[in-house]
Amino acid sequence: MKNIKLFNFSFLLFFIISCSPKPPPTPISPPVAKIPSWININNKEDSLFIYGVGKKSIIDKSENSLNDIALTNLHKLIEQKLDRRIKIVSDSTLLNIKAYKSEMVNSRIRICNSLAISDESYKDDEFSYLMVKLNKSDYKNILIDGMKKATLESQRIINQLDSNVSSNNYRLILTAIDTIGGYLDYFPIINDSVINKKDIGVLNIIKEYLLKYNDRFFLSFESQYNSIRLINQNKRLQVRATDRITNNKLDNIWIKASSDEIEEHDLLLTKSNGGTIYQFENIQNENLRSFMMNFEIDYDSMLNRDLAKMLSIKANKFQITVIPNSPKIYFEDIISDFNDKIPNSKLVDTIKHCFINRYSAIFVQDKVDSDLLLSLDISLLEHKERVSDIYPYFVHASGLLKIKDRKRNALVYNQKIGEREGSDFISIELAGLNALKNLSIDLSDKFCDGKHDI
Repeated sequence: MKNIKLFNFSFLLFFIISCSPKPPPTPISPPVAKIPSWININNKEDSLFIYGVGKKSIIDKSENSLNDIALTNLHKLIEQKLDRRIKIVSDSTLLNIKAYKSEMVNSRIRICNSLAISDESYKDDEFSYLMVKLNKSDYKNILIDGMKKATLESQRIINQLDSNVSSNNYRLILTAIDTIGGYLDYFPIINDSVINKKDIGVLNIIKEYLLKYNDRFFLSFESQYNSIRLINQNKRLQVRATDRITNNKLDNIWIKASSDEIEEHDLLLTKSNGGTIYQFENIQNENLRSFMMNFEIDYDSMLNRDLAKMLSIKANKFQITVIPNSPKIYFEDIISDFNDKIPNSKLVDTIKHCFINRYSAIFVQDKVDSDLLLSLDISLLEHKERVSDIYPYFVHASGLLKIKDRKRNALVYNQKIGEREGSDFISIELAGLNALKNLSIDLSDKFCDGKHDI
């Protein structure tokens, strides 16, 4: 009976437990997406590919697409690699190819945009990500193939150059460089059959041509200013460009007229006769009474600024001194190693006559009243003593004419006025005075009358 009661209790307990409500099931979390490691790497590369990663907020409504952002980051990595190549080539060749960096970058970007493909993408609650990749082998093959084609075309253009200075040769040089501008970090090589008869860098052969042209390029002024290069303000000056060797007149040449004392510069274009006219203006500056004016071929216009900067070609300057109209001149001093008879010599009178007639100069007695300070540096050299009384005394005379802008105390003119010899049988002093007389005649012929060129 006791066993029966125990059984009934156990059965009752089981019934109660099985009929009570069950606890709710534990919720199962959905699997979390694995965040790819590449989203935190801005730019990278491996042995096969170069990668660019783009990141954009999901609320960003700008037109800049995720693919564009990824490509831009890929471009930055390519530009960094290019910068290293440019430095290596520039340091080893001493040519500043960085001046053409934009052309080199553009050539890479064109190839990159044509080859880059989307590789992986990812999106979270805030941002979308995209990785693009560029096959390094395909990229380099296209780049090298383009460089080879450009080099052949550049060589074809260079073979048309000749040794004479001409606007056409400058045009060919610019075209030849622009053809290979996107590949200068590979330092294109051609076979130079004209000058070096061997393989040589395109930039080297172009620089050789430009240096030769630079040496042969010559600017002359109209005859009266070729001898004594002084001109009044507001005068017109004829400038002529020629080849120093062949004397050919050079047309379509851009000439730059500038002064270190004036910020602005002017550009002149030569005509078929090689000439052009420059009109000097009155300078409205009381502190600038006289200054040097420079005339030179303008390589920034004939070629372009990048090319001139890259090859470090410096144009030769042809100068003329600009002085005021009717300048007030003070004859400052005469330096001589001879004696004090020079101030009364014909030489001083000749110089004064020259400046009065040609420049309407007014010679003043007080320095503070002057615009310009004029001085002569005369050297008289006695020859060896006479062998006997049948030989005269000989003295060699030479001189420098110097002009200063008084207010700025700036030397604006410094030119040799000639060399002549004088002789006398009686004394060395008379021989010296004869040398000065001959020097004054030389000055009158060459400078004051402009009959001869220096």
